Amino acid sequence: MLYNSLCVCLLVLCVIGCSTDSTDDESIFPVPPIISEEEQEVTPPGIPVEIVPPPIPQPIVKDLTAPKLLESTVDSGRVDPNTDVISLRFNENIIEIDIKLVNDSDVSLRWIPSIDIITGRRIFLTKMNGRNLGSDRKYYIKGFVEDKDGNKTSIDIEFRAVEENRDRTAPSILTSSVNHGESNVSIKIDQFVFTFSEEIDEAELSLVRGKWNTGTDMRWTRFIDKKKVVLVKTTGKSLSLRNNETYNLVLKARDASGNWTPAGNRVWVYEFTTQR
Repeated sequence: MLYNSLCVCLLVLCVIGCSTDSTDDESIFPVPPIISEEEQEVTPPGIPVEIVPPPIPQPIVKDLTAPKLLESTVDSGRVDPNTDVISLRFNENIIEIDIKLVNDSDVSLRWIPSIDIITGRRIFLTKMNGRNLGSDRKYYIKGFVEDKDGNKTSIDIEFRAVEENRDRTAPSILTSSVNHGESNVSIKIDQFVFTFSEEIDEAELSLVRGKWNTGTDMRWTRFIDKKKVVLVKTTGKSLSLRNNETYNLVLKARDASGNWTPAGNRVWVYEFTTQR
């Protein structure tokens, strides 16, 4: 009897001890891990993320067209023996030139080439040694011109020096709407007018803020009206005059007979100052 009671007590103690031992609890009933707030904020998979592609480099647009000769003072194939300037006009600015005037024996004459300092689209050959061209002799203009992108145009023009009864007098300026050296000029002016002694066939006229050869082109528009050369402010294109600034009107003009004023690679400059 006593033996049986002792066995029952030992069995009860063993059951109690097994139920309170925590060593094997985790293997029997696994507990989920504790997740921190930082770990919970991780972007869940499947959310699209915008990837900005690198900028695509833009191709450099380069002019591949060579300059085109539009006209010259020897287009008729003849020129007066007394002429001292021959001009050639192109459709774009010329950056480099290598041209010369030669006779029918291919001997180079002392005519100096230059680029028009107003627009850059015209080339002049100017007589330097004082000798006229020989009457009824053949002459040639040879060489090349080049634009800013390196496109070259070959020049090979033949003409004769022929004595002609033609107008050799260059047009003269009779009036101008602003005088050289004038001050206190109104900034409300929207046009400048030059009147000549005869009808003008071609002219170059520009308005420049600051130095006439290095300043800012105001982008006004030039018109020819018989004996008048007019420079007009164009809405949306032209720059406006400003107070207390120095400006220059740069001008040259030609009549129908090809006489330029001033002659050669020169210009008229009218400097004025606006009101304070």
